Amino acid sequence: FKDITCGEHAFCKPDGNETYCICEDGWTFNPLDISAGCIDIDECDKINGPYGRCGPNAVCTNTPGAFSCQCQPGFSGNAFKQCFDVNECSRADACGPGAVCTNAPGSYSCRCPEGSLP
Repeated sequence: FKDITCGEHAFCKPDGNETYCICEDGWTFNPLDISAGCIDIDECDKINGPYGRCGPNAVCTNTPGAFSCQCQPGFSGNAFKQCFDVNECSRADACGPGAVCTNAPGSYSCRCPEGSLP
């Protein structure tokens, strides 16, 4: 076997008469300098879609070698698949007594009924 040195976040893989380097999960070879080892894959890059590798209505956070997904405020569900709007108006205490609650994507509003005094 030829003695090779793999860079950071890479490991050697023997294959028959050859040995080559493989990047760890979440890492890829640097296309500008393949001998420099591996660089982080940005799973949150918009090239993966408007929410990165997360589901709709989620926030993607890239970390070295990984990423995380969290539903945006006012949404819940599996952030890796899809976050759904929370209907805050379904809570009895969402607005004050007698107020009219209106749900909106990711939020809600309260108003006094028409004809009432402020």
